[in-house]
Amino acid sequence: MPKDAKKAPTPLEKACASTLSIVPWACYPLGVTQRIILYDGLCGFCDKTILFVLERDHESRFHFASIQSDIGAELLAEAGLKPDLSSLRLIIKDQHQRAIALERSRAVAAILKELPGAWSWAGTLLGTIPKSIADLGYNTFARFRYKLFGKLDACRVPNPDERERFLA
Repeated sequence: MPKDAKKAPTPLEKACASTLSIVPWACYPLGVTQRIILYDGLCGFCDKTILFVLERDHESRFHFASIQSDIGAELLAEAGLKPDLSSLRLIIKDQHQRAIALERSRAVAAILKELPGAWSWAGTLLGTIPKSIADLGYNTFARFRYKLFGKLDACRVPNPDERERFLA
């Protein structure tokens, strides 16, 4: 095979790249080096979600960027995604900078799966729910999140201990 020729993707790689409808951790690249959570920086609930992850991610696995930031827009473009403020995204990169992007309920399931204790179990359980059903619940909640938790005037400024975890 010529040096420049790409090998054909495996069925799992095709499934992960196209629909992401299977359990997200089956799609993880080998040798994960970076997990980036992209979120709506003006959403009160999203802000609380980031604080929730920061408080429980004792191994500093996750980094964060708001969708409104330049780096957030760049990461979305690299993943071929539109800057949809109603969707939490998780970008997972391997040592070769190959990446997969998970959205909505699949991103939430993958994030929870990486947290300690019962949260990991909850992520596993959420990952077993069919994507169409889990995303229906996610989308319904997303429609009302500003009414329930408010909208911030500006993206949060991380404190000095958190600063290295935020990409923008």
